[in-house]
Amino acid sequence: MDITNGLTLAQAIKDKNTPLRHYLEETFPFPQTLRRDFTEGAPELRVDSSGAPASTMGTAFDLLVRFLLDPNDVPQSARILFSEEPNYTAVVDELAALAGRALREGGAGPVEGARAVWALALCVEAHRAGPAFAPLVPSLVYADRFTVQEMLTQASVEAIQELLALRSLADTELVSRLAFPIFLGPEFDRSKRTPGRDRRLIAAEADLIAGGMLVDVKTRLGTKNKAGLRTDGLAAADLYQLLAYALLDASDAYKITAIGIYSARYGRLVTWPLEYVASTMAGKAVDFSAERRRIDAMLTS
Repeated sequence: MDITNGLTLAQAIKDKNTPLRHYLEETFPFPQTLRRDFTEGAPELRVDSSGAPASTMGTAFDLLVRFLLDPNDVPQSARILFSEEPNYTAVVDELAALAGRALREGGAGPVEGARAVWALALCVEAHRAGPAFAPLVPSLVYADRFTVQEMLTQASVEAIQELLALRSLADTELVSRLAFPIFLGPEFDRSKRTPGRDRRLIAAEADLIAGGMLVDVKTRLGTKNKAGLRTDGLAAADLYQLLAYALLDASDAYKITAIGIYSARYGRLVTWPLEYVASTMAGKAVDFSAERRRIDAMLTS
């Protein structure tokens, strides 16, 4: 059964007409308590927007966190669009190596690392959105101008400054609080990619899992209150997305025991035990293993 109507998990969660969203709302109809807990005591905005594209900034920051946790990481989502073009994958791999190496160094290293991360984010966006909506990378490939040097020029000074400010907060407020083992971009039993034809039953890739805690990284600004100040908030879809990821871990491979939201612009990591999240949102005790089997049955029916 296609429980996402052909969408990725993240998209399907936001679409209230998908079977996945229907299941989550019916099974876990009470997200209000957690949303209220998240909002109360929220800190002030610490990193404002520089005017850089919000979606690219979000993707770039997700990748930056990955390189902080594993400097040898090569984000596969950046390699997919032209995966059969040796020059394309070689450039992506070189950008990844530069990002990992530079972010560990002092001096100009972090700046060059941020440029490389931004370049990789453009590759990821080209894959996710398609050439019609993210034409820059395809146009460079077709013009034989897709090079490391060309890609390192794509980020504005303001975007780099914003990305480095977010990185500075993440060093102390996120990275230092994560435990091992760490899984970057984890996929799940029915969402794992395999070489060759894509046989996934659902397109689902989380941000990271650290020490059994499933973490979603957010870079949004938040809404303005009556005083005109930005405030951090949590949508029901954010909670449903994390619950859905945890439910897809049918074999319990990642031993998920908690979920967390990291608000990058506020330097804030909020966590809850998974059992508490499930029972609070359901309004009763939940047999999570049984719900995992139920989701798996829906996918394979």
